[in-house]
Amino acid sequence: MNIAGAVSNTLQLNNVTLAMNNNQYRCLVFGQGCVTPVISNSATLTINQLPSVSISAAPYTKLLPVLQTTITANGSAASGSLPFSLRWTLDGVTLGGITGNTYTAGITRLGNYRVDITDAKGCTNQSNVLPITDSVSTKLFIFPNPAKTTVELAYYNPGGLAVNWQLIVYNANGSKVLFDRITNTGTYPKIIENVGRLTGGVYFAILSDSSGKVLATGKLLIQQ
Repeated sequence: MNIAGAVSNTLQLNNVTLAMNNNQYRCLVFGQGCVTPVISNSATLTINQLPSVSISAAPYTKLLPVLQTTITANGSAASGSLPFSLRWTLDGVTLGGITGNTYTAGITRLGNYRVDITDAKGCTNQSNVLPITDSVSTKLFIFPNPAKTTVELAYYNPGGLAVNWQLIVYNANGSKVLFDRITNTGTYPKIIENVGRLTGGVYFAILSDSSGKVLATGKLLIQQ
């Protein structure tokens, strides 16, 4: 079958499909004044099936500070193209150190996840984009609770811009035992406090903005 318009020394194939695998191509060369063309050897076209990969998260795609979710990549390649490798990215940046097909994401790892797959023949493909986002809450998260040496607190910060908060902790007698100013960014800015010097008992945490307006309160139990 002649290919219409193919009259140069190169042939570009567009919209290649698996159905074209093993097609054979030859070139006919006509010299000036020659009626019979010179026929080249045949070139066989090999089409490799692309590997495929998809990602999903369970049990959550919206997180709170105390929650984690597992992202699983399901990849496959043709039998002649095994093994394959996976490259994980978060917002386009490679996540290093992942050797398997799962990744555990927490509140500090929000964003758009994607996995690139490469098979043994060098063929590549991309997964779907999986957004892992935050959940809105008015609660002051305190964990671990009970605590012994350090405790982490988190409160929702719409937009994730820099905050200027203050944290005050009172004991059961109403005495102030801890005061801290928090300047951080993120939708749930990390607040880590050393409570190892506090005696065992029940404490009350109050988080306020820079003007002193109370944002949230919570109960903290210290075990010593």
